[in-house]
Amino acid sequence: MKTLTFYILLAICGPSALNAQELGDYRWQYRILLIMDPNGSPGCEEQLKSLRRHTEAMQQRDMLLFVFDGKALLDQHGKKLPIGIREIPSPAFEGVILIGKDGGVKLKKKFPVSPEFIFERVDAMPMRRAEVRGSKN
Repeated sequence: MKTLTFYILLAICGPSALNAQELGDYRWQYRILLIMDPNGSPGCEEQLKSLRRHTEAMQQRDMLLFVFDGKALLDQHGKKLPIGIREIPSPAFEGVILIGKDGGVKLKKKFPVSPEFIFERVDAMPMRRAEVRGSKN
């Protein structure tokens, strides 16, 4: 069931979500939420559990969720993804990093971070506000 949720998210996001080779390939299409866990922090699993309950809210905000274990990018269930890691910001950091569609780091905060806090941060971004206004027309 857990793996199914991830693949549903990828299916909704489209084929380009499966073809990326670097994080930069997502620029201007998706916001990336990196769960940084280079040392096996107990806060990582709790963070993932809280985010898994908000799949729809993440989809509405064009967000993709990845885990960085210090060596590779993983899906939220621990499966290694074929995406390069040379663009990982602060690889030794433990916590949450939000990367905007423009490729800039928008949030960097240690565990735990409430999903609502993350969504508020995204919703305050000028690009997100423009997306919401555009969807109302």
